[in-house]
Amino acid sequence: EEGSLDYFIPKTVEGTSGYTVPGKRKAEVVTAKGCVARCTFCHRFERGFRAISVDRLVEHLRHLVSNYNVGCVSIADENFGSDRKIAWELAIRLGEMGLRWRVSGVRTRSVTQESLQHWKDNGCVEVHYGIESGSPKMLKVMEKNLTLEENIEALKWTGEADLTTCIQLVLG
Repeated sequence: EEGSLDYFIPKTVEGTSGYTVPGKRKAEVVTAKGCVARCTFCHRFERGFRAISVDRLVEHLRHLVSNYNVGCVSIADENFGSDRKIAWELAIRLGEMGLRWRVSGVRTRSVTQESLQHWKDNGCVEVHYGIESGSPKMLKVMEKNLTLEENIEALKWTGEADLTTCIQLVLG
């Protein structure tokens, strides 16, 4: 419908994380479907895990940049980074395109100090983690297959890479 573009590829407004670029639009993209985990609370939109090829993603991103003036990308996956090779290559390509980007749905087990710095060096400004709980007991009940220590270490590395973060928690 005419006039609906702003709902799907909105104009940016400068935010606190440095994610936006004045005069550019932002777009949300999905780079993978599914998850590598089987957490007890999860809705599981997709069975298994499959990532879109980097070349296909770059083709889509070039279309968004050239046709819609996109300068910021929000990666909205359930499980970004589980395929570390794809995440590494995608970061390079996003950096080459000069895009500012952020990512959500990251498992702390999927990152290293080196990968987070690599993402930062290639335009990433923000990483959102599915931490779910600060309780080791609840992490076991949820079958997160992560430890509190792994979560803390990933958050520490994120700060050291000067990336903004947000932790997603399950309450109630």
